Amino acid sequence: MKQIRKIIYGIRFNYAVNKANKLAKRYRRKYVVINRRGKLVVIAKKRLTELVRQKYFRPGVTAGDIERKALHVALPKSK
Repeated sequence: MKQIRKIIYGIRFNYAVNKANKLAKRYRRKYVVINRRGKLVVIAKKRLTELVRQKYFRPGVTAGDIERKALHVALPKSK
């Protein structure tokens, strides 16, 4: 059972990473993949800072902390 969960998590992780890379390439923004309440979430760094300002995360947490602990960071390709 645990092995099946790992396989499903790996598939979801690859899907999230591909989505983050595509969005970063298209919109030229930094995207991060984080684990939020058991779900893999792809979110733009700019939106992440807005959520931190709105106190969506615990007090004292910064966008830099979340980015450091992110599972994947997709950087936009420069010309």
